Amino acid sequence: MTRHPGSSPPARPSGSRPPDPGGPDYAPDYASGYLRVPLAVWLGVFCRAPLTRRQLQLVAAVLRESWGWQGRGGGVRTWTRPLSPRHFASLTGLSTDRIARDLRDLVRRGALEERERRYRLVPDVARWGSGGRPASGPEPPAESTEPSAVPAPRAAASAPRAEAQRQRERK
Repeated sequence: MTRHPGSSPPARPSGSRPPDPGGPDYAPDYASGYLRVPLAVWLGVFCRAPLTRRQLQLVAAVLRESWGWQGRGGGVRTWTRPLSPRHFASLTGLSTDRIARDLRDLVRRGALEERERRYRLVPDVARWGSGGRPASGPEPPAESTEPSAVPAPRAAASAPRAEAQRQRERK
């Protein structure tokens, strides 16, 4: 159907979506498979947990190799098959030199569980042993029971600013 100059485009049927301006390359391809991840897990692990990029890649590989497969009867697997650092390297594109160390850190933190090279994600970040802080980061200061004349900072983001202020005052 040709349109005359100045005429309006044909009306879309009600309830239909406008065409994707990015084209078909931007639409997800579910024919190749997909991974169902509950929103709470996605937010907790991928958006809020302070993991390094390498750690996120390893966690994503564990999710793919466990929750990405169905067991007999349609149930989702919670444990991966036995995986070596070489398997993780092929899944993530990471070099094998630090994968074993990164996996040990994730297991020690409680983000992953490991049994005989099989891994399982602990999806609740609150259950992680270090409270979700990076394993290599500094430990938090011990809570003092003595009353303080200075109120505690309201947000953790103010700590770096306070340290910078102290350094300026020392100069």
